[in-house]
Amino acid sequence: MNLQAWRHPHDPGHRAVRRASRTALVMTASFLFGRYVLDNSQFAVMATFTGAALLGIADFSGERRERIRASICTLSAGAGLLALGTAVSSNTAAATVTMFVVTLVVGYSAVFSGYFAAASNAVIVFYVVATGITGPPSSIPAREAGLAVGGALSVLAAGWLWPSRAAAETRRSLADVYRLLARVVGDLSSGRRAEDPEEVDRQLGSAILETEQAIARSAWRPDGLAGPHKARMYLLQGARRMSELIAGLERLPRDRRGGAHDDAVRLEQTLSRLLQECAAGILRGPLPDPTAAETATTRFAEQARVEFVRRAKSGARGEELQDAAAATFLLHQLGWGVSLAALHCRAMSNAPIGSAGDAARSWLVNVLFDGPSVRKWIRRARRNLTPRSVHFQNSIRLATGLALARLAVGVLDLKHGFWVGFATLVVLKTSAAGTRSTAVQAAFGTTIGFGLSSLLISTFGVHAAVYAIVLPVVIFAAFYLPGTVSFVAGQAFFTMVIVVLFNLVKPAGWTVGLLRLEDVLVGAAIGLVIGMAIWPRGAGMELRRVVARLFVQAAAFVRATAFTVIAPPPSPPEASAVSSPFPVALGLAALDVEDVFSQYLSEPHQSDAPVMDWASLVGAAHRLWFGAAVAALIPPIAPDCTPSQADLRTVSQNVDALEDDYQRVACCLLEGAPLDLVPVPPFEITREGMAAEDILTFMEVGSWLAQLSSGLEDVRRTLLRLGIPATGSTAVVSEPSAAAAV
Repeated sequence: MNLQAWRHPHDPGHRAVRRASRTALVMTASFLFGRYVLDNSQFAVMATFTGAALLGIADFSGERRERIRASICTLSAGAGLLALGTAVSSNTAAATVTMFVVTLVVGYSAVFSGYFAAASNAVIVFYVVATGITGPPSSIPAREAGLAVGGALSVLAAGWLWPSRAAAETRRSLADVYRLLARVVGDLSSGRRAEDPEEVDRQLGSAILETEQAIARSAWRPDGLAGPHKARMYLLQGARRMSELIAGLERLPRDRRGGAHDDAVRLEQTLSRLLQECAAGILRGPLPDPTAAETATTRFAEQARVEFVRRAKSGARGEELQDAAAATFLLHQLGWGVSLAALHCRAMSNAPIGSAGDAARSWLVNVLFDGPSVRKWIRRARRNLTPRSVHFQNSIRLATGLALARLAVGVLDLKHGFWVGFATLVVLKTSAAGTRSTAVQAAFGTTIGFGLSSLLISTFGVHAAVYAIVLPVVIFAAFYLPGTVSFVAGQAFFTMVIVVLFNLVKPAGWTVGLLRLEDVLVGAAIGLVIGMAIWPRGAGMELRRVVARLFVQAAAFVRATAFTVIAPPPSPPEASAVSSPFPVALGLAALDVEDVFSQYLSEPHQSDAPVMDWASLVGAAHRLWFGAAVAALIPPIAPDCTPSQADLRTVSQNVDALEDDYQRVACCLLEGAPLDLVPVPPFEITREGMAAEDILTFMEVGSWLAQLSSGLEDVRRTLLRLGIPATGSTAVVSEPSAAAAV
């Protein structure tokens, strides 16, 4: 038995304490007001479960205004569905059909954003309770009043009561990384080198690792990645990419930049200032404007090209020219990386990104930031209407499970039907393994809770004063323990919450606990059957597929970009793959990875789950296409240039080897095939028949391809940490096989 899956040893940022405290306070106050002030059980139950839905299940994070707005929108949707659910609650057929339709629509809305994902389960809880507690239409006003009062208290608690500090801690950690990056780039511009460069690298690596851990903690939430959170993830990926570029620049001799040195210094100074502004913007200071970095980067690239031509004509050695070309491309990437960081910094604060003023920035804005929200939502909804979509699978799975649960309630005439639906909702996960584990734990925890409830009843009987004192304690434990001790403990105390609540409404002794156990077993069984039968592989396997597809698409973009830049007309067939600065298929593949990775993060994980290893692999795929997008900005060789066949063959061999290796990475992800990386041949050109400008183009392409080759080893190590075979001696998988697989 995997005990680690049953245990969570810590509570980062005391988030569980804060959530449980808010939930316990609001649920207890709502129930006691409805039960003993208004003496209305319908009001009391609905007000109590409204607090549970908004604070215990949704638990919206983000800025106060965003939390309040999300809570109010959730209440508005819940109010309409509450009336509908109550109206059909006495008709099993109508309740079953509407349960499927409502759950399907609400569950699928999670595709739009993290807040929709968090709200969907809360809204579904409203409908489960409304249809599970049979009541005539005349009970609708009392239920709506309970929802209004419980919702008002929940909104106040969500806005002002013990808000989580996880986002603030992440901001501070991320700002520290960008301040350190600014300092290192500033040292580059001044010509100072650290006394111990390895120590600086260790400091930067340690700061990035600390930020990774902070972001992972703040991502431990039921709503996946909201927009600002995605921006933090991209800022972290950008920081790691920039640290690698800076390390590459530090290894190159600065005395070989010649006349381009002054322009490089001006660019580095501009980038250092903008990185400082990014650090301030992350901490809610003035937001950076990427225009300065874009202008300085473009100017540097132009001046570096002029200087390279001068030095090549003056007879500079090939080694010096190669270093100059490498430094030019590294700084080019660093400039666009800082510009991209500024854009993500603005996105993290929900500030306007702006439209692209030229083609150079268009691929950044249009692909990464998705454009206006309405258009983005329509695209996401349309893109995910496929059986391969995790969002589509989850909504069908949950809708089927809850519809069967409601049908079982009517057919078996179960007294407290909403407990069955609630158990199914809790048990159903995106994978069969997760559903199976949760079902066992739910049954075991409910049995323990039944035993503890029986002990409580046998000791105190049905004593209202004692139960009123016990109620906030068991509610706190029910919402605190799942994230800090185990799901089993949480289910045990949630069973006690049910027993205490319904004995306060209508004393029934220990039989309430027995009914609760019976309903949980029915709901868990339904969830287990559905989880095993409908798309049982979960988001983990889908994440493999979409990341593999992104590697394949990005590798194709690498090939197309390389040949577009260095092949003279007539262009070879490979060049036709690039009809725009950024292929549409590649952009959609990158967004699919974002969607599935968000869903993966929204799943309950063990404390040792490889969340950041997957983030590292996703980052490697993004670095692949980002480098290609920057390489696409390199001025292509002149139309009258006639490079030798040997030089063209060198580029072709390098591109072929890299594309084959990335195809093997895709096969490793998809099929578990061992990864045998083929060394990329040395990039050496003869420079025959080429002008100096064209020689620089060839050398920049060579520098870029060398970076990709060195990055493959990091990919292999990440695959090993993920438990995916990354070494072996099997035959190389052919290119068509890998492409067909994705």
